[in-house]
Amino acid sequence: MPVNQRGPALLRPVIRQLLPVLLVAGCGAGTPDPSRTVTVLLPSSLLDASRDLSDEFRAPDTTISVQLQVMGTPELVTALERGGAGSVLITGDKAWMDYALERGLVGAPAPIAASTVVLVASTSGVAPDLMRSPVNLASPGVRVALAGPDVPLGRYARELLGRMATVIGYGGDFAERVELGAVAEESSAEAVLQRLQRGEADAAIIFRSALASDSTGIYRELPLPVESPRATWYAARVIQPDSVVQDSSVARQFLEFLRGNEGQAVLERHGFERVRSEK
Repeated sequence: MPVNQRGPALLRPVIRQLLPVLLVAGCGAGTPDPSRTVTVLLPSSLLDASRDLSDEFRAPDTTISVQLQVMGTPELVTALERGGAGSVLITGDKAWMDYALERGLVGAPAPIAASTVVLVASTSGVAPDLMRSPVNLASPGVRVALAGPDVPLGRYARELLGRMATVIGYGGDFAERVELGAVAEESSAEAVLQRLQRGEADAAIIFRSALASDSTGIYRELPLPVESPRATWYAARVIQPDSVVQDSSVARQFLEFLRGNEGQAVLERHGFERVRSEK
């Protein structure tokens, strides 16, 4: 179950809330044609890649408009459940996509990208000697940035901490002690990065794709004593009510682009791994 016991309606809002819609129009500054518009609902972990995806998708046909709406995965699905509009839904894990599928919000999903998670330490945080080893992540005074348990990154982070707790020297309560040092339970992957970038955390668990695209030098990767969980992103066409005017064929084209060589190449450039469609 991807949501907590309170249900999706009570999930707290993402720090950045809904980011401004990024409109890529092909016909100047006029209002986009709804019948040639694809509205993509995507998690913040894909924001940077999505801009290049939009540009390359539109290159052969600039009459198409692409709108990007970005939130944490739980908020994306909750918004759809409450009647929100969109053409394509992308989630940061299979659990949330299955939740949307079971409620008739989307069509058949397919995997589009993958990434492991990594542990990083701030280059300006606590004493460098303290953060040389992952075992010190649970030390008193170490501020850790974690995504909340409802968020895909948060679920993968807790899976990683659970694996680390089985290593000799870490202690069976390692994960619990790390969570006690968490500065907050962030509601998106982007919020975790922002916490680290603002100097409000000494360490964080993030997607490797975010580390691969970072050029700030604000954080560095720490070696892990266990294999890292592998995250997979899924995409599906949103099932819209008859009253919503959007060309479903454009949504299908966008999904095919994501799964095709061109879309996969864009995602690779942004640090993601290629995936194969599931049978």
